[in-house]
Amino acid sequence: MTLNQLTYFQKLAETRHMGRAAEELLISQPSLSVSMAHLEEELGLVLFDRTGRRMALTPDGEIFLGHVKNILREVEEARLHMLSLSDHCRCHIRLGCIAPLFDVYLPEKMRAFLDLPGNEKIQFALDAGQTPELVRRLKNGVYDLLLCSRWEDDELAQTPILAQELVLLGPADDRTPPASWQELADLPLIGYEDQSAMAQMLEHMAATEHITLSYVYRAPNEEAIAALVSHGFGFAVVPRVTTLQHYTVSCHPLPGNGHVRQIYLATLKNRRCTGAARRFMEFLV
Repeated sequence: MTLNQLTYFQKLAETRHMGRAAEELLISQPSLSVSMAHLEEELGLVLFDRTGRRMALTPDGEIFLGHVKNILREVEEARLHMLSLSDHCRCHIRLGCIAPLFDVYLPEKMRAFLDLPGNEKIQFALDAGQTPELVRRLKNGVYDLLLCSRWEDDELAQTPILAQELVLLGPADDRTPPASWQELADLPLIGYEDQSAMAQMLEHMAATEHITLSYVYRAPNEEAIAALVSHGFGFAVVPRVTTLQHYTVSCHPLPGNGHVRQIYLATLKNRRCTGAARRFMEFLV
């Protein structure tokens, strides 16, 4: 089994059409057909149902596709990691970041950093995602450093760089902030996706206040949550990010004081940042 065969298989699984897949792969259709036949023979499985004009994955093919996607993703991440060790990348910074920071905070910091003498030729490779996935990719060598929520992992070095106040979002005509945590617990809430850092943080906060939060919907980020709130689907506890001003919602402080989302600069303890990445890290802290 070769990487070429896995790449061919993934492309054929995407297009479900031998001729189109061969064209996109820049190989001949007979070569693709022979390669897939050899792959099936090696595995001892039928991966494609070839009846009719279009091809379809068999149940075994669907299972194999999941493995192939993981393998090819790991190969690409390994390539990027090795590339980062070359001299070419000593003036490059590979930064993973949670999406809300792209609105104002990150562009301002990048501009200020690049305007410093000696930094004019430094280039950023930027990527956005949820904190758990960003951490996984940091460990796989895809990034030099992260700007993300706190994540419990002994391999990470995490330095706080920004605190964002947590607020309660409600309908635009809602003028009464919750007087107590129990009042907040009685509200239908729109929450973050289960495995996200924000979901875990809010669950911890609720446990500290001895309440249980009730979610009617979940969404991936502040923008999606604010959109649902603005259309009357419920309330939400989110950081006060600048993009909230684009939505027709009310923002109220939470009961008590000091409830914030802390943003961290995260690196791996066993992988020292060098070159431009280290300079940017020192600039941020």
